[in-house]
Amino acid sequence: MMSKYDAYMLFDNPIPYKKLLIYPIKMRDYLIFHQLASCLMLEKNSIPDPKLIQMTYLQYMFFISNKDDNLISIFDALLRLVLDKRKEKFKIEYSVDTKARPLFKIEDVVYNSEDFENIRSIITEQNAISLPDEKIQKEVRLKMEEARRFRQKINKAKLASLEEQILALSMYSGWDIEKVYDMTIRKFFMALKRANHMIMSNIYLTASMSGFVTFKDKSATRGWLSDIDDENRNDELISLDYVNKNVSGSVAK
Repeated sequence: MMSKYDAYMLFDNPIPYKKLLIYPIKMRDYLIFHQLASCLMLEKNSIPDPKLIQMTYLQYMFFISNKDDNLISIFDALLRLVLDKRKEKFKIEYSVDTKARPLFKIEDVVYNSEDFENIRSIITEQNAISLPDEKIQKEVRLKMEEARRFRQKINKAKLASLEEQILALSMYSGWDIEKVYDMTIRKFFMALKRANHMIMSNIYLTASMSGFVTFKDKSATRGWLSDIDDENRNDELISLDYVNKNVSGSVAK
């Protein structure tokens, strides 16, 4: 399905929102971005408290922010990063209106909870962040994650570190590593996934053409340019019944 942001993301252009330009983050800022983006991934609706569930996300963030975990300061730093305003004076103010609804003001424009949701959507889609699916109970999602770790353990398949992934793409593509650092996060992972598909496609196609190997799953020999968005999305999942029988809290450490 086409996203309304696709025309911007195709060429890594900033996405306009009111008077803002929201920029995609590059790989060289990957670590700081993901530290700051944690403020966009709070699981508000997983808390069994009707008062909290009825709050908007921005209200909730204001409500739980404190000196030990100052989410507003984290959000402020994230805004300055995605707006490309880290190296200049840029005024952002935070307040509440007469009904105690949180607001933030950037330059001369006031933004409310609805604006926050729109900006959150842009940032996460633009930088390939998967938000928690709170339609699925948190306990179920934790079981699914435990199942993924368990499958990796029994298959002895540990994903390469981020540094190794960067090196792998640089080596495979022949690109200078500085070029990889300057890729947007979204394009980097798209390129890495496509490169892996191309390698595996060559292996499967060569094996198939040899005449000695046949594949029950015909999708194994798909071409380089086939759609891989949904590829292996559920491959790592094991039935919850199997998980309950075989996975304990101490299995995947």
